[in-house]
Amino acid sequence: MGVANVDHTGRIGAFVKRGADAGCLTIMLGGGSRRDWRQVAPYGGASAMLPTNPYAFGIPGGTQGSVVTDFATGMAAGGKIYAAKMAGRPLAAGLCIDAHGNPTTDPDDYFNGGAILPMAGPKGYGMALVAELLGESILGQAMDGMNWICIAVDLSRFRAASAYRRAAEECLAEMRACPPAPGFDRVEIPGEREAQLRCDHLIRGIPVPPATLESLRHLGRRMGVGVEALVPIADRIDEQGAGSLPRA
Repeated sequence: MGVANVDHTGRIGAFVKRGADAGCLTIMLGGGSRRDWRQVAPYGGASAMLPTNPYAFGIPGGTQGSVVTDFATGMAAGGKIYAAKMAGRPLAAGLCIDAHGNPTTDPDDYFNGGAILPMAGPKGYGMALVAELLGESILGQAMDGMNWICIAVDLSRFRAASAYRRAAEECLAEMRACPPAPGFDRVEIPGEREAQLRCDHLIRGIPVPPATLESLRHLGRRMGVGVEALVPIADRIDEQGAGSLPRA
């Protein structure tokens, strides 16, 4: 299925998870919007030429649910750069270059003509270029936002669901049993951390940088929308760049 001219979609992993939960291998990728969203430099390049062109894969898993991997083809999603700027935090090294092609950790350098580097060098660049070519060649140049291609494969046509789940669980259990490297507590399965964060946020609230929280309050007042729910219950900046925790 193709969907053209889509504005901000949020986390596309949420869509492929629905397909995986229904028993389908689900693949989603976006592209075709480089005319409006030049964010990522091609491998070896010093200027932004491509969007972050994300991919997501959802696969039915074992006893702990579906496996979901969701990533931009740049070293960081564009939203991560905005979040760092709003939180007043530097970027991690190796994510961005400035307008002259030099490495930088200052989010402002990105907004002043810089670029995000491609994920894994030539590999991320190759994936981004494929998504851009598919997004445009199949659906045309995106006029607003991005074009999306979604592929769902019913796995029951290949193997009984029970047999698939047993095989998947065996593979996933092996990964979880791998001894952790120094600095890690355990080996995680893609999608598990996001699922746990969702549960935590439903209970405790969603971390929002203070500047973002204030902009939401200002917008709410301007639009005549009540903002009493946006009450900070903790003032902290964590390693993710999150700030105040508004009550859900």
